[in-house]
Amino acid sequence: MSTQRNQTEGRPKVLIAGGGLGGLTMGLLLHKAGIPFEIYERATDVKPLGSSMFLNSTTASFFKQCGIYDEFVAIGKYASNILMCTEERKVDFTMEFAQHEKEFGAKGYMVTRPQFYGLLQRHMPKEHVHTGKKIVSMDQNDDGVVLRFSDGTEARGDILIGADGAYSAVRNGLYDKLKEEKKLPPSDALPLPFSTICLVGQTLPITTKEFPDLKHQECLFRRIIGTDKMYSWSTYTTSESTIAYFIIRFLDSETNKEDEAFKNSDWGPEAAMAMCEEVKDFPIIGGGDKDLTLGDLFSWSSKEYISKASLEEKVFETWYGGRTVLLGDACHKFSPSGGVGATNAIHDAIVLANYLNGLPPNPSTKDIEAVFKEYKNERISWVNNAFESSKVFRTMVGQSFTSKIIRKFFKHIPGFVMRKVESRQFCYRPQVAFLPPVEDNGAFPRAHQPNITMEINPAVTFKHDRSIMYAKRPKVLIVGAGLAGLTLGMLLHKANIPFEIYERAPEVKPLGSAMYFSATTANLFKQCGIYDEFVSIAKDVSGILMCTEQREVDFKIHFINHEEEFGAKGYMVTRPQLYDLLLRQVPKERIHNRKKVLTMDQGGNGVLLRFSDGTEVEGDILVGADGAYSAVRQNLYAKLLKANKLPPSDALPLPFSTVCLVGQTRPLTKEEFPDVALDESQFRRTIGTDKMYSWSTYTTAQNTVAFFCIMFLTEETSKENDAFRNSEWGQEAAMAMCEEVKDFAITSGGKNKLTLGDLFAWTDKSQISKVMLEEKVFKTWYDCRTVLVGDACHKLNPAGGVGASNALHDAIVLANVINGLPFHPIADEIEAAFKAYQDERFQWVQDAFKVSRVHRTMVGQSLASISTRFVSRHMPPWLFQRLHSRAFTFRPQVAFLPLAEDKGRVRPAHQPSLSIKAPVEAETEKQETVQAV
Repeated sequence: MSTQRNQTEGRPKVLIAGGGLGGLTMGLLLHKAGIPFEIYERATDVKPLGSSMFLNSTTASFFKQCGIYDEFVAIGKYASNILMCTEERKVDFTMEFAQHEKEFGAKGYMVTRPQFYGLLQRHMPKEHVHTGKKIVSMDQNDDGVVLRFSDGTEARGDILIGADGAYSAVRNGLYDKLKEEKKLPPSDALPLPFSTICLVGQTLPITTKEFPDLKHQECLFRRIIGTDKMYSWSTYTTSESTIAYFIIRFLDSETNKEDEAFKNSDWGPEAAMAMCEEVKDFPIIGGGDKDLTLGDLFSWSSKEYISKASLEEKVFETWYGGRTVLLGDACHKFSPSGGVGATNAIHDAIVLANYLNGLPPNPSTKDIEAVFKEYKNERISWVNNAFESSKVFRTMVGQSFTSKIIRKFFKHIPGFVMRKVESRQFCYRPQVAFLPPVEDNGAFPRAHQPNITMEINPAVTFKHDRSIMYAKRPKVLIVGAGLAGLTLGMLLHKANIPFEIYERAPEVKPLGSAMYFSATTANLFKQCGIYDEFVSIAKDVSGILMCTEQREVDFKIHFINHEEEFGAKGYMVTRPQLYDLLLRQVPKERIHNRKKVLTMDQGGNGVLLRFSDGTEVEGDILVGADGAYSAVRQNLYAKLLKANKLPPSDALPLPFSTVCLVGQTRPLTKEEFPDVALDESQFRRTIGTDKMYSWSTYTTAQNTVAFFCIMFLTEETSKENDAFRNSEWGQEAAMAMCEEVKDFAITSGGKNKLTLGDLFAWTDKSQISKVMLEEKVFKTWYDCRTVLVGDACHKLNPAGGVGASNALHDAIVLANVINGLPFHPIADEIEAAFKAYQDERFQWVQDAFKVSRVHRTMVGQSLASISTRFVSRHMPPWLFQRLHSRAFTFRPQVAFLPLAEDKGRVRPAHQPSLSIKAPVEAETEKQETVQAV
């Protein structure tokens, strides 16, 4: 996309219909891009109607880039939460936003609509805004667009933007023509639906004596839900010492303004006053001793600024046609309960301005329509997510059974889970491509923003002069031939980077149960040419069946629409099968068994490993992929501890609060275990009624049944604890635990009342193992030439099913940064690449760690466990998917292999390492640039 141009010659002239927030934002950006534009507003004078708007961190970059952030903050009021209240004037629960600045880079502010409107107007050249311009008709062809107004005038341009609201005249004109041509989807021809009506307004400035909440520096955002009435109402304190308010009335059913019941309804001042009369006695909270009501707010308000409106909700399918495009409410109307309408209008304007700025001089209709398509493609999934979010918030303040369940969910949801729910929405923080980028310090990285030239997360670049050196790629020593080590070896082999793998065991036993791989690893398998083989050894799984000891399904956790949403299905595969698949991708001569690491050394010239057999090896990079009790990590940490460089938490032993038994049966017949005959993997999880155990079974593509039995300890401990220092973890210990749990009931899909003992009887005893389930994310992942991957730097509880996936993700990103190293890299360059690797992976690993702990908690016996199961049992599948969608957006790809097509509706998250090039590629690109200049 091109950068800002000073000249306007050849640039398309843009006509904007609508002088509201979306239109003014669009005009402001076009003005800064040097693109000619005019704004046409039907009203003679735009009244500052409306209540307050919550503008979160997703718009902060826009304000900063436009140089108006400080002015925006001055007119806004910081909002750290929503106080959900009862009619008895008590706080029921609080929805917190307090971590937004840390998590997403900026605070959220409540600002009144009139104040925000005034801010945008002040930064807009007045001569470009024309009022009293009601559109009568519009035409477009390959020569341009023409607008005709009710005053007899007309305007001509190259592009028409409909930013004229929910009942857009531009949309109506465009849709009429598309309908004539039979190109309009049937759903777009239907009237705008609504199921709620609202009353909005704002008081005149009042004193803290009248409304004590005004003395607080923060915005006090209170929302009350009627106990026995179909209403909810909200109040917000503002920076102007006013109170903005918003009252919703819920209708019995969804309707529209074309319906007989509403066709002739009055929506003017008299209707607003009538609704004021209906709700005047509803209680509100002012922060003092007075029992205030909505009637008090009305008495402090200018009646002409109180309005009644219908709250339409719809996302249109058609956003553009020819030289005409829609923006904001004209193409997606949200319920304001979710507080995302104004925010998404601003996002639309940013993205559309970026694409318009990239048009060539004198663009053709084809050029223009192509960028409109890109604009919609970039925005539609975010808009759909916002639409679902706004519907959840609208439902939450209702009186239905679903409303009560959602309120209960939000009331009891842990803070970190709430932030995970929010993170998908708030990671979309778009910036303007043609203005200087601003730094985004949010802990949650920004989502990928297509076709933007700024480098917010630039790849690691180095300045070391190698003109006199030969082209030598670093030699990588990998300790550990588990899944992470083999995956990294496979990728380095494909990158032609020299490597060797050292494994302490004489041979790796195919121990373990089954593992779940979601869409997040599909791209890796496809790029490496092993996806079809992976699918052939796996079974797809559509959910987790949560069962009782009575062998009944209590509820199901659905994995619905994963292929459509994230580009691939999720599969259950046994550890031995996957291990064998990866092993076959690595040349045998690169894997060395019986290599137990004793010591390691590293410095400016390389790394040195010494083994228990008396041999030693040298290399340039050392990768510790040797599991939870990594010898590489222990050696590295010992040196850092001695140098006073190790964080105290990294020096503590690995903690665990569960012990488990894992294994896999021989192939079974459908008579023995009916579930094995089903095409999908049957993933059943049983929670003990009165025992500190839970157990799971999974059917596999090999007709075996993998099993996993967890014992919950009374408190968190470690191997260093006296109770476990001398514990037996070998074969005898596994058999002893089998004896303890053999009578636990399992479900086979048939009438046979089987137990875990039946599975043990069908299993080779040498393939059953007892292990502890440690949980920890280490802070230190690298130093100098040494780096850790997988369980060596983050051990996740397998209840969440994300340990193996994250090991593979580590390998992808680490391979990308190693491949980007220059020839003959020095230690500082290697360490910088390792930093980029940890920076890219750390937040995703932290998220996965939290998810795994939630799943571990869910199968326990504590009060938190029971609450988590209750929420999961009653949670709609779409809401469960929304909770987990952020995790599935990280679908990393290998930068040096042909990219796999990702067809997921939910776009992959930004992957910084994907832009890193190998030294040969980088040099070639540099020479081509020089030649072009």
